[in-house]
Amino acid sequence: MEPGREEVFFFEGNGKRLLGFLHLPPKGKSSAQGVVYCHPFAEEKNLSHAVTARAARRLAEAGIAVLRFDFSGCGDSEGELDQSDASAWLAEIAAAEQVLRAKTGVKQVGFWGLRSGANLALMHAQGRRDVPFLILWQPLPGLADFLRIFLRQSISTALAKGQGAKLTVKDLTKRLEEGGVVEVIGYPIGKRLYESFMALDARALPGELPCPTYMLTVGPPEMAPLKVKNWAASLQAAGAPLEALHDESEPFWDRYWRWDAPAPAEATAAWAVARGTSTAVAG
Repeated sequence: MEPGREEVFFFEGNGKRLLGFLHLPPKGKSSAQGVVYCHPFAEEKNLSHAVTARAARRLAEAGIAVLRFDFSGCGDSEGELDQSDASAWLAEIAAAEQVLRAKTGVKQVGFWGLRSGANLALMHAQGRRDVPFLILWQPLPGLADFLRIFLRQSISTALAKGQGAKLTVKDLTKRLEEGGVVEVIGYPIGKRLYESFMALDARALPGELPCPTYMLTVGPPEMAPLKVKNWAASLQAAGAPLEALHDESEPFWDRYWRWDAPAPAEATAAWAVARGTSTAVAG
């Protein structure tokens, strides 16, 4: 199959200059729909980059235009992480949607995210009736617990250096609440980011879905997030338009040696094509 076309550029989003990666279908295949990809937090973004870039290319081959972008304070986008917050990132998803529409002419835009990015994609779509589909890869049970677990890595690093024997997550959260900065494996976390994750926590897994949704979880069966599984099961029992798949391969967002995960990409593209997001046309 002829490779899709790609474009790298900067665009304005919520007052920041954001880096975007546009994946276009091959000539002769197009869709009236596209998708905006929302990346996960901190090192998970870097470790999953190769897998999600390949998945975006697979979706483009299937006829779906994909826009990936770096949130402000992340990757090569403008801003500092310790001055960023999740509410601003939600606004940037909206800006990315408009850029995708303007560059491709697609009439409808779905949203795809991994881990915390999946939660943000879901939050962005809530309350809207014009979102055609959602693709949620390993959504988090909650943003607050996720950030607390992330902060614990700072304690582990300090202990490994023979420091911080009496340091606790409570100490770190107090520092953040007082306006300080906590550095975790090279990522500076500030009060704005911490408070935004806490404020959005209740919206992480809402009680309904706005559109057809594909949820993929990855990992050994014992690693499958129980709260997320139960959430999906309760939605399905209530008749929500949700298809859930669990892939028993190793996670790819926290492994330095996992540069490819073809099963999630193929399964996601197959679901998207089956639900009619892709249409071949003469060109």
